[in-house]
Amino acid sequence: MNFELIKSYILTVLILISLLLTFSLWNYKPNYERVFDTNYVDEVNLGGTVKKRTDVVKPESIIFKKNDNYFSFDNPADKNDFYEEMQSWVMYDFRDGEANNPPQHNYQVEIIFPDAISLDILPSLFDMDKEAGDLPEWSFKRMYITLNQDESTLKIHFLSIDGRYKAQAEVNNAAKEAWVKNHLDNLEGMMEYIPLTQSDTPVYIQKGSSVMPRHSATINTIDPVSLVNILFTDPSAVKRNVVEDETFYTDGQRQMHIYHNRKLMEYVNPYQGYERMSPNDLLEQSIDDINDYNGWTDSYNLQEIDPIQNRIVYQMYYKDYPVFNNNDLATIQQEWHDQDRIRYKRPLFSINDPLGGDEVELPPGTTVKSFLKKESNYNIEDIENVKVGYRLSFQDSSFPTLNLEPSWYIKYKDRWQELNMDEDKIFNEEVS
Repeated sequence: MNFELIKSYILTVLILISLLLTFSLWNYKPNYERVFDTNYVDEVNLGGTVKKRTDVVKPESIIFKKNDNYFSFDNPADKNDFYEEMQSWVMYDFRDGEANNPPQHNYQVEIIFPDAISLDILPSLFDMDKEAGDLPEWSFKRMYITLNQDESTLKIHFLSIDGRYKAQAEVNNAAKEAWVKNHLDNLEGMMEYIPLTQSDTPVYIQKGSSVMPRHSATINTIDPVSLVNILFTDPSAVKRNVVEDETFYTDGQRQMHIYHNRKLMEYVNPYQGYERMSPNDLLEQSIDDINDYNGWTDSYNLQEIDPIQNRIVYQMYYKDYPVFNNNDLATIQQEWHDQDRIRYKRPLFSINDPLGGDEVELPPGTTVKSFLKKESNYNIEDIENVKVGYRLSFQDSSFPTLNLEPSWYIKYKDRWQELNMDEDKIFNEEVS
């Protein structure tokens, strides 16, 4: 076989191989569905936890009425324990109707929530009998427990916020009835409370003084880039602009504003109008959204729910006491349009390791009541709440730390304000 024939064979083989590779390329279908799987999302984790409704919807006060005297837990953690026990009760025979006034029993318990709660949320908070059926559309802020010792049962009363309607259910359990009665009989671990004014739905203030620790703590800072990936549908289209101590992120429509000195994020998605959401849907959507990225970076409780504006606010708690701040650093706030966030404001930190602190003795509630009624310039009828809490502030140091200072707070015309009795006035500084 001569050399030219060998070359011809080799050339033929190479041509066949080339044709085979070309055919394979023409018929190859890359797995784009896998590469661009729309169900795959880079997990963004803010380092917090996941919450249920029962974790964030909690009462701000539980008042035990014994004849004409009022009491509540000295340690707010005991209040949470009492409420958690209530959530295990099975409520039967739910019925509703018109109301004349709240229950006025010598032995009863009054549970007060920070804001009005729609009755249709009840099945997600309590163990309701399956026969409860459709629930009324009105909302309540106060519920009551009364005892029926003859039948060893408890009656649970819900009062509408306008006082016109009521609902009632029963707990047919002798052990639960005895447990509530024991709290009322012994009042163990409780302090006395007094009403600010005489009313069917009064504001209650602890009668004595409180000794509370100051707290200092280090913080963990939340990376704003994580929030870009959460809040913008196409993070690659987002542009950043830094102006002194503030940073702006925008995709041309949505904008996220980072206040570095204030450690705060504010996001706006400008929608023109929106449809009103039910309180139940608003709460569910908001909790699910924050759960998606482990956004509960500290302890937060539901503070306000406004279905007219689709607005929801959660307040920070530390050691079971509410935390306040004049720069919105103690709240998570959201507004929704259908499935879209249109406003979102939250702190860019979480509280980390405690650094210790001394104790502070706050003035007694009797002094607060006297001041508000006689010395301040406030209309006593417009005072919606009075409580002890912590004022959050940051301090200058080589590493980020915050301070939590115990103080009295007053809610006046929908705004929380710190009470300063030393200067015979209330601070005009509004806090969240």
